Amino acid sequence: MAGRRLELVGLGYRHRMHDPRRFKPWNTRPGAGIHDITFSLPTGSIVGLIGANGAGKTTLMRVICGLYQPESGEVRLNAETIAAAGMKPRGHAQVGFMPEQVSWPGPGTPRQALECLLAMRDDAIEHNIDSLFKLVGLSSRSDSPLDSLSQGMRQRLSLAAALLGNPDILVLDEPLNALDPVAQIAFQGLIRQLAQRGHTILISSHMLAELDRFVDRILVLHRGQVIGEGEMAEVESDLGLADKMRFCGLGQAPTEIFSSEGLAVETSPDCEVGHWSLTVVLPSGYSQLQVTQLISALAESGNPPYSAAKLNHNLADILAAATGLSPSEVGLEVDEHLVIPLAKIGGEEE
Repeated sequence: MAGRRLELVGLGYRHRMHDPRRFKPWNTRPGAGIHDITFSLPTGSIVGLIGANGAGKTTLMRVICGLYQPESGEVRLNAETIAAAGMKPRGHAQVGFMPEQVSWPGPGTPRQALECLLAMRDDAIEHNIDSLFKLVGLSSRSDSPLDSLSQGMRQRLSLAAALLGNPDILVLDEPLNALDPVAQIAFQGLIRQLAQRGHTILISSHMLAELDRFVDRILVLHRGQVIGEGEMAEVESDLGLADKMRFCGLGQAPTEIFSSEGLAVETSPDCEVGHWSLTVVLPSGYSQLQVTQLISALAESGNPPYSAAKLNHNLADILAAATGLSPSEVGLEVDEHLVIPLAKIGGEEE
């Protein structure tokens, strides 16, 4: 357990779905949820939890925070079990939770909002609200009306609320939603600063590009199960995802040059008239030197590219590689019954 702060072991939870019967109008049945989740978060790390809408990200986070009682498995914090089947669900002072949407309605100010939250706490930890506002960048707006705050400021206030009590673990549910690109960059810098202070952070998103630039590791969740874990490059390698590059140039596309190199080529349909744009799948082990030689061959053919850039894999690519579905199938909204696994880890049907 050295160097580990939060550990999940065999965690499972399923929502109850309304399933009325003739003589049992309030009957329920197990619905979607999470299944046999096991992983650890290294101290001071930022771990991105990614998955399509409906994958179970919010459910998992609420179980970690003690809002839902696990039906199986347990959550451990510093080797202490804080949530398990049979334990009464409760929040934990060392786990701070930032929900996906907090509107902060009504009259009042950010300072008054945090003071109300403090009044409802039953711990004896001293809180310095001014230092929290300084940390999240809200010092100048701490006494402004709540309805005057921008979406980015409201997100910062939600983060300040999660930081009450200086928790070891921060669980942030889609914190980058509705933020413009500038606000996203600022918020990412704030998250990195918190990790450097020793906080361990689990942050969810269905947008891989949002997390790729600043998380240390990722967890890929699909239909309530972890299907990939590790550093981004490690997950991509485990799934056998091929590197891709996009080449753009003027005139007619030199597809024969790529074909002579044995490279698979995909034409980009959104290319402007008089330009060509080709996405090339690079074989495993294709080196930077070989890329340079390819660009030289294009130049010698009289059709040099004006841009050549490596493409980052998106969430659909990762889920398609892990599940065998096509990217278009992955992107479709799944029905509730489809998010229940068809088989257990041992291969036995449910």
